[in-house]
Amino acid sequence: SICGCDICQKVADGNHQDVITLPRDGRARLKVEDIAYLVEESSLRPVANSVARVFLIDATSSTSGIGTDLWQNKLLKTIEEPTENTYIFIGVTDADSLLATIRSRCQTLKQTRLASKVIANELKRRGYDLKTCQMASVMANGSLQMAEKIIADNGIFEAYSTALDTLENMISTKVALPYVSRMVANKANISHCLAFMTVLLG
Repeated sequence: SICGCDICQKVADGNHQDVITLPRDGRARLKVEDIAYLVEESSLRPVANSVARVFLIDATSSTSGIGTDLWQNKLLKTIEEPTENTYIFIGVTDADSLLATIRSRCQTLKQTRLASKVIANELKRRGYDLKTCQMASVMANGSLQMAEKIIADNGIFEAYSTALDTLENMISTKVALPYVSRMVANKANISHCLAFMTVLLG
């Protein structure tokens, strides 16, 4: 959590020199070059009057497909023999998607739900506009993966828009027809629309 101090604020804003997020350059997938950068940086002392260096690896999109084994094998030696006061966190939605050699050298920390603000900030870091980030983070019920799915699926995003518009503007059942029509037009996602209403009302 953020206590409001200068250090916490820098970490939250992604500006702390000793808290390094990978992949770099806003990419979704990790490359071997990202891990090579980690290996090099992890051998250095903290540079911002800190007592440690922290590496946050977002591997949610990098545990399947081409290059999956390459970056994990590149990381293995550093995990086996970490530099003192260096902490490496690997974020995945399924720990079993990592190589067994990586899993056996890591401690598993489970977080089932993320705060909406955390999700919105991460989506913004990945290049989405602020309004989209805020809307998706509210809808995602604590899941970054769900938030990205919502953004990518126009039907789901429209279901949220319908839910929000209905709750904000449908002042009585007499004017319900346009809102009901929008739900029916997007009936494949009507369950999402109702779920979003529940979240918004909660």
